[in-house]
Amino acid sequence: MSHPKDELRNLYQKHFTKQSTPCPDTDRLCDLIVSPSADGLDPIREHVLVCVSCATDFKELLSIHRVVPSRRHSGAYLLAGAALLILAVLAHWIGQTSARVAETFRSSKVSRAIEPLDGSRLNRLPTHFDWPDLPNVAGYELIVYNTQGQKILKSGPLDQSECQVDWPKATSGYAFAWEIKVLGPSNPAQLGPFIFFYASGQGP
Repeated sequence: MSHPKDELRNLYQKHFTKQSTPCPDTDRLCDLIVSPSADGLDPIREHVLVCVSCATDFKELLSIHRVVPSRRHSGAYLLAGAALLILAVLAHWIGQTSARVAETFRSSKVSRAIEPLDGSRLNRLPTHFDWPDLPNVAGYELIVYNTQGQKILKSGPLDQSECQVDWPKATSGYAFAWEIKVLGPSNPAQLGPFIFFYASGQGP
């Protein structure tokens, strides 16, 4: 079926969504991680929640920030890492994410889905975490981090691939990372980190 040029243009415009606000630069995304309570960041926080591109950049920055020792959590160090990040995000993010998940479960049967999903946007803090059953393991341990890289939840040893959690009453934030420490008989492994965004203010 063919359409006149004007009609095609109109159809395209109906499906084209223009960003309501311009994307923030890397410096501002770093501010959102290093000083999340600073004034003037609400518009950026709201933008990250709805912009797939900025959410992707934010996830990578958060991963970098989480693994840096606390004594080196300085703006200069984070920005240096961010400079390398931009190239990685542009060229490899989608492929790396897919490869990471595929590699994680290459030798195991996936009997459960990851929940909450990596990159998901939630209206409430999740109270239930799910991950795939893995063979020949002694157990699991769930750990949840905030944007400052601080552990805010940590389960004891689990004998099944799911966990119910009770969030601290004072929990606030807009993004969290969770990972599973796999307790094996010989070689401990890790699933994640998986990051989810939370429209703060809804409560646990």
